[in-house]
Amino acid sequence: MSEIVLKVENLSKSYGNVQALKGLSLEVTAGSVYGFLGPNGSGKTTTLGILLGILTADSGQFSWFGNGQDDANRMRLGALLETPNFYPYLSARQNLKITGLIKNVNNLEERIDQVIKRVGLSGRDHDKFKTYSLGMKQRLAIGSALLSDPEILVLDEPTNGLDPQGIADIRELISSIAHDGKTIIIASHILDEIEKICTHVAIMKHGKLLSTGTLGEILGGQMSVTVASDNLNALTDTINSLAWAKVSRNTGKELIVEIEKDKTTAELNKALFEKGIVLNMLKTDQKNLESIFLETVQS
Repeated sequence: MSEIVLKVENLSKSYGNVQALKGLSLEVTAGSVYGFLGPNGSGKTTTLGILLGILTADSGQFSWFGNGQDDANRMRLGALLETPNFYPYLSARQNLKITGLIKNVNNLEERIDQVIKRVGLSGRDHDKFKTYSLGMKQRLAIGSALLSDPEILVLDEPTNGLDPQGIADIRELISSIAHDGKTIIIASHILDEIEKICTHVAIMKHGKLLSTGTLGEILGGQMSVTVASDNLNALTDTINSLAWAKVSRNTGKELIVEIEKDKTTAELNKALFEKGIVLNMLKTDQKNLESIFLETVQS
């Protein structure tokens, strides 16, 4: 069984009359890539701020490595919470040296060499920060978070504002860091990115945890089935009469249907035919994180 590196119990936080977190409880295991997923205002950044000691919860508690909120835990964490702040007229190497001195990093020059190579900035490490693209700035920020060789990397919207190529580059970097064995906690509203890199997901809305589990558990192996017939009203009523199927959306021309994961489209077709419904279209699609997310936050 994997070690639990973070345990959160009933965290709550309010800003005036706005409750940003409502009794959040979850666990993160070592070696996982745990994604906090939710729209703006869902409580993702507030959660990370509390976990990193930047904000104070109104109630509840959390524990890193089973050691509570001990300051020693911070040496085992690396974080990128907001837009990276570096000195624009200094080089990447010079900026990392300042960060390393603040963090008391051992063998600093050697570690800077390793980090620059790790985040793909070799050959540009002596260039001034102000000459960097946004994607390069984000890679340098991740490098700064990695400088003390933390066990856990915490990232808040690391691909925010990037173009498609920049998003792909950061995604590849995060995935490769995860393959090194580090635990990564990442908050994002970009569904596709979370699905491609995370092993575990927490879906949040208005400060409340709606669903959490492994990516496989969240997706559930469910199928979304698109069907159509000459009489959509009769088709809708018949599908909803089945104990193991329900209509989730009516487009006006076809129905999107959820069926239980132990059922097949052949069984659906047979059940409808036996009730006098002849389909003129049946198409199956494996559910992705976007469809699960939309169903969860809209329910």
